[in-house]
Amino acid sequence: MNIAFLSIGGNINNRLQNLKLCLELVNMNCGSIENKSNIYETEPWGVNSKNKYLNQTIKLLTPLSPKELLNSIQSIELKMGRQRTENQYSDRIIDIDILAFNNQIIDEVDLKVPHPRLHLRKFVLVPLIEIEPNWEHPISLHKISKLMSLCKDTSEILIYKE
Repeated sequence: MNIAFLSIGGNINNRLQNLKLCLELVNMNCGSIENKSNIYETEPWGVNSKNKYLNQTIKLLTPLSPKELLNSIQSIELKMGRQRTENQYSDRIIDIDILAFNNQIIDEVDLKVPHPRLHLRKFVLVPLIEIEPNWEHPISLHKISKLMSLCKDTSEILIYKE
């Protein structure tokens, strides 16, 4: 079994319901969710939007390869109504990113692992440190606590109360 960390989030329609449905679909189609962070409400990152995001990070045990996992999560996004636009950062029903896969480094056109911007985003670092406080970035070899201390993102990250 492989260990993958996924970041999920969305900022339109029923955000909480979308996260819950996403978790169900990931659990049914990708493997077993071993741990999940709190849900965080966060400001949009990289886009001007009035809609705040709900974000969560999960630890997944999966029999899938990195490419199979990518295909599966893209299928889930499509099933949930995700519409990709030319703008990489836009409002969305759901977004699922592979943050890490085992300790692998993957640099392909359609898949980069670890996620190339995870160290820049508090909405990724905060929930990841919550569920895996000893995680080490396989390229920089920094522990996640060091990545947090180096992160210049000043956006507000609040635990979401249902």
